[in-house]
Amino acid sequence: MQRATEHYLLEIGLSQKKRVLLFIWTLLLLLFRPSILGERFNSFVFVCFTIVSIILLLIQPSKSKWSFSRNVVYLFFLIVILLIYLFFQGLILTDTKRVVVNSVIVILGTSICFLLVLKKEHLNFILQSFINIIFFLSISAFVTYSIYLFLGLKVTRIPLVANLSHLAPSYNNEYNDFLGDHLLFFPFTGIWSALNVTNLSIPRHVGIFREPGMAQIFFLTAYFVTFFIETSRAKLKRLVILIGAFLTLSTSGLLSFIGGYIALRLFGQGRIPNGFRIVSTLFFFILMAIAFSNLPEIGFLSKISSESGQYRSESFENSAKLLAKHTMLGVGYYNGLETSETGIVNSKQFVGLIGVGYQIGLVGIVLYLLVWFAGLYKLGSLKTLCIYVPCLVTLVFSQPSYNDVFVFFLLLFDTRSLNIEKS
Repeated sequence: MQRATEHYLLEIGLSQKKRVLLFIWTLLLLLFRPSILGERFNSFVFVCFTIVSIILLLIQPSKSKWSFSRNVVYLFFLIVILLIYLFFQGLILTDTKRVVVNSVIVILGTSICFLLVLKKEHLNFILQSFINIIFFLSISAFVTYSIYLFLGLKVTRIPLVANLSHLAPSYNNEYNDFLGDHLLFFPFTGIWSALNVTNLSIPRHVGIFREPGMAQIFFLTAYFVTFFIETSRAKLKRLVILIGAFLTLSTSGLLSFIGGYIALRLFGQGRIPNGFRIVSTLFFFILMAIAFSNLPEIGFLSKISSESGQYRSESFENSAKLLAKHTMLGVGYYNGLETSETGIVNSKQFVGLIGVGYQIGLVGIVLYLLVWFAGLYKLGSLKTLCIYVPCLVTLVFSQPSYNDVFVFFLLLFDTRSLNIEKS
């Protein structure tokens, strides 16, 4: 009896230890690039993440250490093929070989960690931790913006905790503006850049991430995950996280929300909807598109006609020209990411997979899209399609995030077992 009691207490202790480790594991996952910490210290985050993953593996019961879903192994195999291509293509064609090696090691290493840690018994707690971290960041933003409103919409009156620009050296303050730096406001809200409406500068919330267009991926992914994971006060968390996502003031965030909501409404039950649901959802989409199209700075039409929109058009055009010259293999993984090789413009914006397609060539694009197709087909489902939409929208239309760790995390966890929660 005493031995059984000791075993029970040991299991309870192990369970608590595992919960702490899994929370740290999830937090470290979010600290990879594109977090502002990962922008400078991605290698350090990778080492910590790997160590925590190994510890989790060591405390795992021996029977379940090496049990993997066939579909997960299949997807991991495709990721390895993609990485082998990027590794040799980058070493042969790219001058910055160290960057290529570092990137491949990080993606391969984290993918192995996902393979080992993303067990079914861990998944709920990992996703709950993800939701709670983003909820925490959203509460902070809500408090900061309340102070901003109370103090007469004067951003300089918000208590400033620290200037974090040294953590993101590639994001320079080109306009010599107060909000051109990465700033940490009270209580713990990250801000970078602003939405300028007449004489008003509305700060853009970035959470712990490097810029608003990337931050919205994490906030909106967490928002859609709340529909599938049982969590305390789900409706409150969902609302607050959605507010946090909208405070990024990101055009891709608007597209992500509309696309994700449509996918949730149409396919959230895991089946093809009836005609009424399709018509009503399309009607909602049209209304939302009209409502958001003319918003200043972040509206779709405003974005197209803005300087940012011009940069994006030039990015697509430049990428297409380079891809036409180097069709099959491209110019090299990570080659020319910071400066245009066409000489047409000095734009540093390389937008989405289209804007960096010239780097990896047609072979690389096909391999990458094959990984996505296999991930959605083998581990995803119609009902959970909305979870992937923010990342997909950003990949296609916004940031060149095809090699960010979070992409492979999304693809390597099995969402088919998730169900719509009633809360």
